[in-house]
Amino acid sequence: ATFCGACGKPLVEGVVAEREGYHAGKELATFWPRLGALLIDGIVVALAAGVFGAVTIGAAIAMTPTGEDSSGAAAALMIVGFVGVIALAFGLTWRFHARGTSPGARAAHVRIVDKNGDPPGVGRGLGRMLVASFLSGNLFNLGYLWAIWDREKRTWHDHLAGTWVVKDE
Repeated sequence: ATFCGACGKPLVEGVVAEREGYHAGKELATFWPRLGALLIDGIVVALAAGVFGAVTIGAAIAMTPTGEDSSGAAAALMIVGFVGVIALAFGLTWRFHARGTSPGARAAHVRIVDKNGDPPGVGRGLGRMLVASFLSGNLFNLGYLWAIWDREKRTWHDHLAGTWVVKDE
């Protein structure tokens, strides 16, 4: 073998060509930087959605006349606020997955790649995000924890989407 099967680093001195496929020879990220990136991204999405929600829902509450149950405009603004918060959280999370990087990933010096070392793209990123949020997270977080003992340090959603999380230089 010319490259390490676990991290992709060259095993033979003088090998310059980067290996094609299998995370393109990049060093795999371990569980802890991935967890840190996930937590930071969660905070970023929650703050963005929280500010949007506070502005729209706060305006709806302020528009509601005193002594009445609700007004039509306030109810409509409140619905827009709730839908907006969900759309914003979904959109930001999806964008992070499609681009292969996010504020948390940059802080943890990791990124998501396909087998050629490229960002996952829109379709793969969306699929990865949906599987991550439903499958990996809803079964006692076992899908996320899988990266601890997986040989390739991949979660369930990485395996299903054909992605790897690698260290970013």
